[in-house]
Parts: sequence; structure tokens; C-alpha cells
Amino acid sequence: MKISVSLVGSLGALALASCGPVTINLKDPQVNITSNANLSSVQPSEQVPVTASAQNVYLCDPSVMPPPADASTAGYFQVYFDDFNGQPILITAQTTFTVTIPANASAGPHKVLCRIHKHDGTPTTAVTELDITVTVSVVVGG
Repeated sequence: MKISVSLVGSLGALALASCGPVTINLKDPQVNITSNANLSSVQPSEQVPVTASAQNVYLCDPSVMPPPADASTAGYFQVYFDDFNGQPILITAQTTFTVTIPANASAGPHKVLCRIHKHDGTPTTAVTELDITVTVSVVVGG
């Protein structure tokens, strides 16, 4: 038996059955990220502090079961560098975290992307980004 959960506004209803998977539908999840770092001059391997916020989502680490009352709205952040191809550089349910810029990041404009994923791992359309500029320092000496 497949059961769908629909969340309307900030209220939702969860129908439970004795067996079968539950389909969770987050209604209008939203995400925003900011940083107090100088994003116009970021070095490869630099750790950039980030603050995230989410609306219409109960933040829950993917390795932890959410409380039954919040299961229909549970989700977490996946953070990527430049695009959503490949593996995320960070998975977290924390609202403050550090993103490490990849060591092989080339000089120039880049993006730190953050997307909300449902607790079952399914990506949502809730996406935000930080524009950064990677600068590469060259050490000259003898």
C-alpha cells in the first residue's frame, strides 16, 4: 500500500498504515544561505563559514529518524560546488557550518549551491547559491 502525505501551509496530515512505504511531499520548502566571509577572494581549500535557513522543513540529519510528528516535513541540506553533478561537498541538518572549497578549484567565479533534500534522500526544488571568486596565490621566492 502506498500512502501520500500532503502538507498544506504549515499544517499537514499524515496517514499511517500497517505496512508499505510512505510518500512524503514537502510543500513549498525554502532555503537561504549567507556567509560573513569575503566571497570575492576565496582560496582553494579555504574553509568558508555559512549560515543556512529553511522554511517548511523540519531539519533532521539523514542518519537520524525524525520524530513521528515531524516525519512528513523532515529534510536536510546538501551543499555542492558549482553544479549538482557529482557528490555533495557537505551533507548536514545544521544551520551553521563550514564549507571547504575544493583544493583543485580554479581561479575565477564559482558557486556554492545548497539544496534541501527530503529525509529519504530525494532532492527538492528548494535551491539557493552563494557567488564566490576563487583567487589562487602564487608564491615567488628562492
